[in-house]
Amino acid sequence: MSDVFSNWQGAAKLVDPRKPARWGSFYVALARGRESFKWWMPMIAYGIGHPVLYLMSIGIGLGSLVSKNLGLVDGVPYLTFLAPALLMASALQAAVDETSFVVLQGFSWEKSFHAMNQTAIGGRQIANGLMLYAMFRVIINSIVYGVILVLFGALSWESIPGLSLLALLLGTCWGYVFMAYASYIHEEGDMLVLAMRFIVAPMFMFSGTFYELKNMPELVQNIAWASPLWHGTELARSLSYGSSDPYTFWHYAVLLGYGLIGAAFAYPQFMKRLSR
Repeated sequence: MSDVFSNWQGAAKLVDPRKPARWGSFYVALARGRESFKWWMPMIAYGIGHPVLYLMSIGIGLGSLVSKNLGLVDGVPYLTFLAPALLMASALQAAVDETSFVVLQGFSWEKSFHAMNQTAIGGRQIANGLMLYAMFRVIINSIVYGVILVLFGALSWESIPGLSLLALLLGTCWGYVFMAYASYIHEEGDMLVLAMRFIVAPMFMFSGTFYELKNMPELVQNIAWASPLWHGTELARSLSYGSSDPYTFWHYAVLLGYGLIGAAFAYPQFMKRLSR
């Protein structure tokens, strides 16, 4: 063996292909983390500024008007009613950020996924790596958001662990849906923009985020069953202040259903595109 490497001109350290084959998903997640670290200051500013401004303008500003004219909402002050919904909405948005244009970038714009696939890392590991980092973003974002909500008196410290895990479930399940959707887009991101505007954005208005859904028309209540944010919000309110909900099982079932369906489409499409 020493004779083989006596005149070696390559790298000083040989790469063991078994290592990326075993830990490829974590390497992909780490690569995504290093890439996003370039924007760490805007991410921190958004992560802190977004909940503070939202709570000051809607939770406190609009909330004072609601409390003055309507009193309690769902048996609690308006800020307490609003806080779990904001936490779930933030988690969903963080997951979408990491499973939408990032996928298009890896496949079409920079083709970094193809470069990764030339190593021992496969398509399934690339998809897993993206989801791992999305889950990391969601859990960190949820903890920071939760602490700020506690400081505003909207949540209790005891509710943060459960709400953070619920946010992770919501972000993961809906993240798989967006990952699958983005993996079928080959050129520009117009289809993703349309999805953001006509699917993600309306969720905030029709998922009972700012008001009790039972006060809305029956058609809107039926549409809410298709919204993962509504299911997450209802579960979050039950965990946060004990809101009664007879559909707990179905909330979890719908969220898990979204995740399973999204994963069933995402993994084969990743491997199909990387095999070309």
